[in-house]
Amino acid sequence: MKKLTKSLSSFKVSEKTYDNMKQAIKKYNEKNLMPFSLNEFRRLAYEILSQIILQNKELPVKIR
Repeated sequence: MKKLTKSLSSFKVSEKTYDNMKQAIKKYNEKNLMPFSLNEFRRLAYEILSQIILQNKELPVKIR
């Protein structure tokens, strides 16, 4: 069975958010054998946020 994928357009983030993402990836990669790339981090972040919302759980961050 072929897995269907969709491409999402790029988005702009603040420099602080970008720096936080890079630091999180670096920290994760220091302790794990399977390192994340920036794109893998973004895909996982989308999935986690989607699952939190679909499960009616409270978001662990404030959204501006």
